[in-house]
Amino acid sequence: MRKSNGFMLMETLIVSVFVGITLVVLFIQLQNVSNSYDESFHYNTTNAVYNTRNIREYLMTRNLKGFSEDVKQSKDGYIDITDCKSSRYVLEGEQGTPIRTYCKNLYDTLNVKTLLLSIENLENLKQRVATAYVLPFSQKFRDFIQYIKYDGMDGEYRLIVEFKDETFASIKIAVP
Repeated sequence: MRKSNGFMLMETLIVSVFVGITLVVLFIQLQNVSNSYDESFHYNTTNAVYNTRNIREYLMTRNLKGFSEDVKQSKDGYIDITDCKSSRYVLEGEQGTPIRTYCKNLYDTLNVKTLLLSIENLENLKQRVATAYVLPFSQKFRDFIQYIKYDGMDGEYRLIVEFKDETFASIKIAVP
């Protein structure tokens, strides 16, 4: 009686292909979980959103409507207000303290690295970030801007913040 070794070879090939496909699917799923994990610890964290909300409240007291006009006039649909050099900050505080100093102290206390005010529809900014290599934004900040979703609500603005601890936040602003 002869034994058939061809059947055993076929079984081995089928099992090997099945195990290989299973490993590839598991690898892809683990990559997705890893990316989601990274996003959850860097994008829109509780502290970052809270700090961004504080910045929004500060800007609301500093004539945010004027900033929104600056954004509308910008060809890229955003303005960088990180440096507190806008003429909108040159108001005197309660005891003669320049507002620019308060702005700088606020940003330093909150560890703000980059602060952008943009229109809600970020398509122009996303395109510029994707194609321009001379923008002073880090690659992680560019990735975060690409990550932000647009929900179709025109007429609103968005604060986009990069903090020095490499966390990011974005919140909407309705200008009165």
